[in-house]
Amino acid sequence: MRLRYRRLPDFFDPTKFSYYPYLQVGIRYKEKAVLMHALLDSGAVDTLFPASLAVELGIDLLSGVRKVYFGLGGHSAIGYLHDCQLQVQGLKPWTPLRIGFVDTIRVPLLGQSGFFEHYQIIFERFNYQFELYPKVDALIRARRGRRRR
Repeated sequence: MRLRYRRLPDFFDPTKFSYYPYLQVGIRYKEKAVLMHALLDSGAVDTLFPASLAVELGIDLLSGVRKVYFGLGGHSAIGYLHDCQLQVQGLKPWTPLRIGFVDTIRVPLLGQSGFFEHYQIIFERFNYQFELYPKVDALIRARRGRRRR
């Protein structure tokens, strides 16, 4: 699946724009689900969502596995890991995913642990687009490519 980066106003200069690789996803915990846009972040160790989303999904935040996260400038934040399910909009299956819920972020981040384990992402920043393939499809495509050589 090929997707375009989202064009958003620049945080510091509203007369300018920046481009970001956002993906529309559904997050499910037990019977509750929420649809949102999340940022593909290859620099994020885990898949992280705002703690307020855990509350919305009916998750007892503090019952999760506690983990300390470090960000820019060495600041730290406490997160709580919970097993949820994620569905990329436009793809059928729900994927089991461990998500860290953190109080200090506002933008959901699809990171290395969790999201990148289940999907192949090919960034084309120069074209403001990216490609996304479920792991199974990416493995099949790779095998076909090797056979042709």
